[in-house]
Amino acid sequence: DDSEKLSAIAESFTNNRFHRDPRMSDTSAAGVYRSWVKNAASGKRQKVLLAETAGEIAGFCTYDEDAARMLNVGIIALLTVAPEFRGQGIARALVSGAMDMMNTRWIVTSTQVENIASQRTFTGLGFKPIAARHILHGWLGAS
Repeated sequence: DDSEKLSAIAESFTNNRFHRDPRMSDTSAAGVYRSWVKNAASGKRQKVLLAETAGEIAGFCTYDEDAARMLNVGIIALLTVAPEFRGQGIARALVSGAMDMMNTRWIVTSTQVENIASQRTFTGLGFKPIAARHILHGWLGAS
């Protein structure tokens, strides 16, 4: 079952806002990505594109084919590569492949300011940042 491997790869990515939130445990932060992968793998909202190296899943991205079809702008929601395969161009290949699957040259995605590797992936493909924003976590009942 690929979903376990996909979850493990997604959970290996800790350079994100959930792991930085002091009120979220690493287990809870990893659970966000586990749920994300499970929902994407169901194919109801997003599609999953896999990258394999020597028969092993090296990384994946989730993308929204419906948005691309309706708006002519693709959405890449989650992009991650297993630690042992990082730095080999797999993320770039996944972005290019997802764009081909969505039949678009325009995409919307987001990444953390601190995630230099992700920014290099997208700028290396010719994309330019057009906006920056802060996403704040609110905790109900927190003092």
